[in-house]
Amino acid sequence: MKNNQFEMQWKGVMPAITTQFSKSGELDIMVFKHNLKAQVDAGANGIILGGTLGEASTLTAQEKE
Repeated sequence: MKNNQFEMQWKGVMPAITTQFSKSGELDIMVFKHNLKAQVDAGANGIILGGTLGEASTLTAQEKE
């Protein structure tokens, strides 16, 4: 029996988006949500987060949550 729990169906448009930070270096949730909503409103089928743009190694564990 095959476990399909983690199987991904890569179909449609799934843009990678960056993690947004304020000028003070804090995670900018409002800008991040704005960018996320813009992608969804434009018809994205999924969003790729945290790592595909090389930022995973620079984010703290708390920022990744």
